[in-house]
Amino acid sequence: MYTLPSHRKRGLARKILQECMKECQKREVKRVWLHASQAGEPLYKSIGFQSKGSEMELFFHESEGKINK
Repeated sequence: MYTLPSHRKRGLARKILQECMKECQKREVKRVWLHASQAGEPLYKSIGFQSKGSEMELFFHESEGKINK
């Protein structure tokens, strides 16, 4: 995901990411992983992603369908 500099600091990337995570939960996705830029890493960590080498990953609770932080 990339946000133009003129549109940053408005919460747009967070809103898009939250909607993506909701859709993943609806589709019963168990794990999401990605490559984050240095600028994007704090956003992903705040949602619950954890660094794993050059990637970040997030696991969903199987029983509750919630993000595992």
